[in-house]
Amino acid sequence: MASGADGYAAIARVGAAKDPQLAVAAMRSANTHFHLALVQRPASPFAWASLALTKLYLGEQDDELLQALQRAEELGPWSPRCSKRWSSSASRCGTG
Repeated sequence: MASGADGYAAIARVGAAKDPQLAVAAMRSANTHFHLALVQRPASPFAWASLALTKLYLGEQDDELLQALQRAEELGPWSPRCSKRWSSSASRCGTG
């Protein structure tokens, strides 16, 4: 069963990838893992914020991205780490 940890592992492969196509494939994998993690834990602000980051990397600025940012903000305002992640994402897509 996939987890957020699998998503973070896929993100780590993005930084190590020499080939841009491998980096994109790793980010798509991370995106899938965060979707699966949210099925298991829909109240996880970290999974929502991480999903938003993957969508930004992939250039997917859509309603799902905005929903992910909103859910991260709603669920994780008490966490500086989560707040930093979603506010960074929001500023990159012009919603913050």
